Amino acid sequence: MKKIISILLFGFVTIESMAQVTEPANKKINEDLLRKSKNQKTTGIIMAAGGTTLLLIGLAVASNSKDLDDLDQVLNGAGLMVLGGAGMVGSIPFFISSGKNKRKAMEMSAGIKIERNSVKGMSINTHTSYPVAMVRISIK
Repeated sequence: MKKIISILLFGFVTIESMAQVTEPANKKINEDLLRKSKNQKTTGIIMAAGGTTLLLIGLAVASNSKDLDDLDQVLNGAGLMVLGGAGMVGSIPFFISSGKNKRKAMEMSAGIKIERNSVKGMSINTHTSYPVAMVRISIK
């Protein structure tokens, strides 16, 4: 009786474990990389938009002077244009790192997968399922 119960219990545990669908083990890492990529892209967009705005305001301030005697206004406009250009140039590394993090998140995966294998017998083919640990890392 104990053997029958043990065999049935083992069979139920095995069937249950084969039926599980698991999420990739590093899904959290992928989500973190995607979130980081999104935040970097947002920062880059804000810096580029702010830099463009400062550049246009500086251009308007500098060109608004009626004569060349109003040197303070021209210098203020030039300073705003330089700050705007620096903001636009400063946004470039954020866009680059955002793309790299997104690409890295898309390339990396790991987890447990249920594979099927056909076993050829004498007269019939049977299919067996077994769990496989998988890790995919692309090397360039």
